[in-house]
Amino acid sequence: MVIKSKTLIALSALTDKMEIDIASLESKTDEELGAKLLSVILKNLHKAEVEFYELIARQKECTVKEAEDVDIFEFIKDLVNMPGVADFFRSARGSGQQKSSASFGSTTEKN
Repeated sequence: MVIKSKTLIALSALTDKMEIDIASLESKTDEELGAKLLSVILKNLHKAEVEFYELIARQKECTVKEAEDVDIFEFIKDLVNMPGVADFFRSARGSGQQKSSASFGSTTEKN
């Protein structure tokens, strides 16, 4: 599945509405960052419940009602591993953090 532009825009709005400061999530490995990000998303999900269902529906091309029954852990895992999403999080971390050595995937970001 390919990430759609509207999905990235929705993801940006969700992280903003859930008040997730991606740049502040310190980690030594991609796995650690992913675990921290998942924890923060789940902790703040109630702040953007409707928007999250809409994001799922948009990405999975289903109704919002059907999106309510999607396995949220699998969806988040699949979403984070989609091409383009890693770049989104990498960019969000880089814009708020001057010295970041953590990144998603095999590429490293130089600041």
